[in-house]
Amino acid sequence: LNFNTVSFDGLENLTVLDLNHTNITAEQFNRLLEKAKALKVLNLSSCQQLNFNTVSFDGLENLTVLDLNHTNITSGQLNGLLEKVKKTLKVLKLSHCEQLNFGAVSFDGLRNLTNLDLSNTNITSGQLNGLLEKVKKTLKKLSLIFCNQLNFGTVSFDGLENLTVLNLRHTNITSEQLNRLLEKVKKTLKKLTLSLCEQLNFSTVSFNGLEKLTVLDLSSTNITSEQLNGLLEKVKKTLKKLTLYLCVRLNFSEVSFDGLENLTLLDLSFTSITLKQLQRLIDQENIKKTLRKLYLTLSFLLKGTINLSGMINLKEITFTIIPSTQKKTEVILPDYLGKEYFKRKYPEILFRNKNFWESLTDWIKNWGSN
Repeated sequence: LNFNTVSFDGLENLTVLDLNHTNITAEQFNRLLEKAKALKVLNLSSCQQLNFNTVSFDGLENLTVLDLNHTNITSGQLNGLLEKVKKTLKVLKLSHCEQLNFGAVSFDGLRNLTNLDLSNTNITSGQLNGLLEKVKKTLKKLSLIFCNQLNFGTVSFDGLENLTVLNLRHTNITSEQLNRLLEKVKKTLKKLTLSLCEQLNFSTVSFNGLEKLTVLDLSSTNITSEQLNGLLEKVKKTLKKLTLYLCVRLNFSEVSFDGLENLTLLDLSFTSITLKQLQRLIDQENIKKTLRKLYLTLSFLLKGTINLSGMINLKEITFTIIPSTQKKTEVILPDYLGKEYFKRKYPEILFRNKNFWESLTDWIKNWGSN
């Protein structure tokens, strides 16, 4: 796309603009903004041709969301930009902004900031503390993915009274540091990501008091069955989404999902769960009634028949296929899920709905139990 030949006339009412991965230049961008002063959402992610020294953000009095991920913006340039939009900005994404020195970035006046993504930046503990002090009253979502310069032993989470989402994926946080952090945010935290946190020993992690936690991602951690059981016991009343992707130390014959009455999503991809263990899990009444999304990896561990027909609310099943020379896995779907769609998407699997005799047998069993 050659933005020199694009007319930006008639964009007076444009509120959302996504320029992600385009080759727009500063001159072209300024010409565009002159016509689009009503913008509320602006995505400049991976716009590598932008020279922020000559970009003007004057007049963007309604901007609430700004995505600068994967740009070459510097600290001085970011300061100038934020000065223009600080009164309205709510979401700021700075992932992979490698030119930023957060010791020179000012977050003064960002009184409405609720969502901040600092993933894959070189921010240090002292710099993060100074930043959080400015936005702690309003911040609700914080992403620190792979911020490997952080020493969580010296990071202060005091005053983050509204934090609901925290992403610590691939950080070096320890169990002791996580416990201290959770103590500060336990009353408000709803979503916690701990995937690839290799320093965590879950036998010493405390999930006490996380009364609002609904989403938990433990992907690629070394959590064991006993540790997972203890964890789930603390959050079973509220948890809705649980990701156990690549949790290879789990023995599902020892894992208990009892009491998870609100679980709607379960990701078991690349785990060692067997066919028998999976069937036992999905036959639990609480799982049958609530689960809507199920993620599985089909390999030699899952060869045979999986009967999902009793899962009355299942809306989505996603399979990761590991090629095998053994016979195909057969999946019995609930009657309301059309098998043709799944046959097209996963030709490696045999799909069918329950036949008449299976349905009759189930009906007799249910009638007898009543």
